[in-house]
Amino acid sequence: MPSEILTDLKVKTIKPPAAGRIEVWDARELGLVLRVTSNGKKSWALQYRTNVYDGTGRRKTKKVTLGAYGEGGGKITLAEARRLAVKTKAAVADGVRVPPGYSVAW
Repeated sequence: MPSEILTDLKVKTIKPPAAGRIEVWDARELGLVLRVTSNGKKSWALQYRTNVYDGTGRRKTKKVTLGAYGEGGGKITLAEARRLAVKTKAAVADGVRVPPGYSVAW
């Protein structure tokens, strides 16, 4: 998963793929990803490690949607996505279970 330090300008100007979805990982906040669909919709997600181990001794990973990208109207900016990522990882570390498919709104 290649990552780069995302900026407001970079996020605004990412072109949608011809088909499907691309994921752009933020190098500043581990696990934060911007998802861009072919119809131009952008949303934030967080991939994190749980405190549950799989059969190989590795911690399981989960991905949760943080919300749609943008400004105003319940949309989430880059700065807010980073803040939500930090809060979500702290909550998970404290034992909070985030249900699959749940959109986080701390």
